[in-house]
Order: sequence, then structure tokens, then C-alpha cells
Amino acid sequence: MAQAALFPKFSFAGSLGLNAGRVADVLEPSAFVFKLGASLLWTLIDNGQRQAQVGAACARIDAVTATFDKTVLAALEDSEGTLATYSRTQLQTDSLFIAATAASRAAQIARARFAVGASDFFAVLDAERESLSAQDRLAVAQTQAATSLVGVYRALAGGWGG
Repeated sequence: MAQAALFPKFSFAGSLGLNAGRVADVLEPSAFVFKLGASLLWTLIDNGQRQAQVGAACARIDAVTATFDKTVLAALEDSEGTLATYSRTQLQTDSLFIAATAASRAAQIARARFAVGASDFFAVLDAERESLSAQDRLAVAQTQAATSLVGVYRALAGGWGG
């Protein structure tokens, strides 16, 4: 709009009407009157005011574009961060699942060895303690993975189906 102000403005105007001295003359062809005109408006000397308005409009466009770019980059950074967190917690959960399974199997072996008298009960207690600790670490990691998945949905503007 600021650039449009640099150019001349053309306008056309017209009117149509009736002009009769008596009511009976209203339907006469000579009673119909019309006018048609054109005008040109152009400011030739404005001391650079219009150019300054164009410059100000361009500066506003640049500011809005910069704000948009900043917003997009922040969203991309947030998305990338949440995806990296989710990937890391998923790998950690997988590793802890393997560790918890192995600890549970070790506890079963310790109980079997105790049942046949091959080891003492302290080995069973230690294996059970380690199995429970591994299951606890796995539960914490699964919670972190679920929380990071929610972060991914939030960062990618995902919705919840229902």
C-alpha cells in the first residue's frame, strides 16, 4: 500500500438523474440527465515522505519475517531436543529391560541353587535385591520414556485421539 501511494490515482465518477420542470415532463427523453467525469490525483512534491513510508513498511515486513523465523527455529529446536530425549530414554529402557530380565533369571538360579543346597540364603537375598533394584530402575526409565513421548507430541503439536 505504501508503494501504491507513489503512483497517481485515477477515479471515474458518474451520475444519472431526472431534470424536469413539471411532473408530466418526467418521461420525456430530454428529462434524463447524466454526467461522467474522470480525475487524476498525484502528489509530485512530498519531500520524500512517500519513500519514507515505503521504507518503514519494508522495515515492518523485515521485523515480522525475523520474528517468524525465530519462532520456527525455536519450534525446530524444541522438536529436535524432545526427539533426542525420547530416543535416549528409549535406548536406556531397552538396556534396563535386558538387565532386569537377567537379574530376574539370576534370582531364579540362586533360588534353585539354594533349594538343592549348593549355596546359602544370602546369595538368594542378594540376587532378589538386585532383581528388585533392576525392576525399579526399569520402571523409572519407562516413566521417563513415556514422559518424553508426551514431550514429542507436544513439540510436534500432536493431539490426543478420543
